[in-house]
Amino acid sequence: MRAWTTNRAGFTLIELSVVLVVIGLIVGGVLAGQDLIRAASVRATISQIDKLNVAVNVFRDKYKDNLPGDMSAADAASFGFLTRPGTVGAGDGNGILQVCGSNSNIGFYFGCETEMFWVDLAGAGLIEGSFNTSQASYSMNNNTDTWAGSSIAPYLPSAKMGTGNYIAVISGKGSNYFALAQITSLNGVYGAQGNLTPLVAQSIDTKMDDGVPLTGNVQAADICASCGGSNWLSGSFTPSTGTSAANCISNPAGPFVNTYNNLGTSGTTPACQLAFKFQ
Repeated sequence: MRAWTTNRAGFTLIELSVVLVVIGLIVGGVLAGQDLIRAASVRATISQIDKLNVAVNVFRDKYKDNLPGDMSAADAASFGFLTRPGTVGAGDGNGILQVCGSNSNIGFYFGCETEMFWVDLAGAGLIEGSFNTSQASYSMNNNTDTWAGSSIAPYLPSAKMGTGNYIAVISGKGSNYFALAQITSLNGVYGAQGNLTPLVAQSIDTKMDDGVPLTGNVQAADICASCGGSNWLSGSFTPSTGTSAANCISNPAGPFVNTYNNLGTSGTTPACQLAFKFQ
């Protein structure tokens, strides 16, 4: 009986090497692309915050050292800005962006001075676009201002880095801050969540400040509705901390105290908001 043999062709070592090299190039290209996107987001954020700081300083130089939104009622009238009553949190000229009404000492709300800030700054021609107030007749006598539309864009500027982020203004610890967050609603308070990865947040913080999330002029923040109890004199920004990848800051009781979270997915899970002190 004749024996039959079958020749089975396989990959040679050279062919396998070529395949591995191609896979390596693809993976390297993906990682390099991610690095480029992250670097672009960081540059866009730094540039936007720098320009906003310049706009605020020009406004103060031009309008008798008044802060947008906080401008006194008398000065607003003399310069042709939207009128305001000049009561606490409603154009009182104290240099702190607040809301009015029963929560006048809290700077984590949307309304009154924190809303009027953008209206004044755009009215002076110092930022692009125009911004509305959420009340047809803006009396600034209460803090019940609500998001009146299908888009947040008429009330807050979009972040240049995109991905659903906006720039808001808050006050805390006796100072005013720009806040970068994914804002989904405006109903007297900011409906917000972290949409920056810890890696991006850390990179921005490092380039602009000290790279530490709870100190300095750039800090991790949380401007959510539950933060409304934070007093602007001694308030905490209460960012999320813990041991999971969903937290912006590593567990404060662990070995990485006061550091941006690089646990779980190496800091690539969106979990951070940032606050930038006015400069």
